[in-house]
Amino acid sequence: MDIKKVGKFIASCRKEKNMTQKELAELIGVTDKSISKWERGINLPDSSLIIPLCQCLDIEIQELLLGEYCEKKDLLNESNELIIDLMKDKITDQEAFMTYKFILFFIVILPLFFIVIISLFPYLEGFISFGVIWAPFTLIFGLIKMIEEIIKHKSYFGYFVITSMSLFTIIIYFQTLALL
Repeated sequence: MDIKKVGKFIASCRKEKNMTQKELAELIGVTDKSISKWERGINLPDSSLIIPLCQCLDIEIQELLLGEYCEKKDLLNESNELIIDLMKDKITDQEAFMTYKFILFFIVILPLFFIVIISLFPYLEGFISFGVIWAPFTLIFGLIKMIEEIIKHKSYFGYFVITSMSLFTIIIYFQTLALL
């Protein structure tokens, strides 16, 4: 979706209706500065304003989002292309977020894990094995994945329960290691 193109389309539709920015703003309940920002391609209208804006300008929602008039037969194809573009943008945003989480994991959590292991080293003397070192790492990584899934499905109670259980398990694990 080209914001500049949408802005120019809003301006041309408004001018076709012989309306000023102020008149259009009063009809849909915003300021004339908002209309100006839309027309200059700085912002897009809020999703709650798209339907009233389209009604005032006598255009279809798809035409507004595409930034041009469409014939009825082309409208469906254009709508499908617009939906595909929006989905691609969403997928790109999700990939960027996942990359951010993995970078955060390797920059923050992994060094903290090794600091804890090093600080427990004197207590573990002859007990250090591959399993003792990597068990908490695996536990933490698994918990991060579970929390991601819970947040994705917006189950905040589940997030609270899993987080509480995870912290309790980690504390018990390290206390047990400290007692050995």
